[in-house]
Amino acid sequence: MLRFGDLPAAIHWIDLPGIARYGMEFALYAPQRRLTLTFPSPFLRNEAATLEVDSGADGTSRSWRTEEVVGYESGFKNELVAFHDSIVTGRPPPTSGRDGLRDITLCQAIIDSHHRGAPVDDPTGTGTEVTAG
Repeated sequence: MLRFGDLPAAIHWIDLPGIARYGMEFALYAPQRRLTLTFPSPFLRNEAATLEVDSGADGTSRSWRTEEVVGYESGFKNELVAFHDSIVTGRPPPTSGRDGLRDITLCQAIIDSHHRGAPVDDPTGTGTEVTAG
C-alpha cells in the first residue's frame, strides 16, 4: 500500500508462471469510472497496449466500456533506444539517475515496511507526502 497525501494506492505483484499470456495492468478507480491500462508481454512482438474505460449511469444498470489501442511499440525497446540516444547525443535520458535511485529507494522502503510491519513515511526522501506500507 502507498499513500500520496490522502490518496491510497495498492500495488500488487502476482506471479503466475503457469500462464503464458503475461501482461501488466494498471487500474485506476473513481466513483464515475474505472481505467485499466494493459501492457502485453515484452516478449511478444507487435502486441498492442490497451486502455479500457468502464463507466455507467448512477442508479441504473446501464454501463459501457471503450477500449483504445494505445500503441504497438515495445516499452522495453523504447527504453533501450532512449538509452542509446542519450549515449550517442549526450542528451539527458528521459528518466534521470536521481529518479531511478528514488525508484529503488521506494522499492527498498516497501520491503522494509513489510519486514517491520509498519509504514515508512517519505520513503524517497523528497519531503512529499508519500508513505509505503
